[in-house]
Amino acid sequence: MLMHVNKNGTIIESNSNNNTKTNIATVMYDVTNEFTFLMRQNTAYMAYYASIDLDMGTYPFLTGYEFATRVQPGGVWDYKQDYGYSSSYIYDGQVVTGEDI
Repeated sequence: MLMHVNKNGTIIESNSNNNTKTNIATVMYDVTNEFTFLMRQNTAYMAYYASIDLDMGTYPFLTGYEFATRVQPGGVWDYKQDYGYSSSYIYDGQVVTGEDI
């Protein structure tokens, strides 16, 4: 009997006699530390951007535009691209999907 984890994080059991495979479990990646770090970086960036926007007298318009540009589909903060829409993860002890993140 062989066991391996496929690219989707599913543990597969292979029986060498008839080569059948059985899905026996799914491994979920804990993204708590990684994602919290990203959110803190993004918060610091937006705070800095807002302070510059205030100095230029254009707050909140440019700050709102910058945020919207970054989180829009395909934007640099559209983490569904990296995490997938329906893939499951653990964040802060809860099971979430890429859409939730």
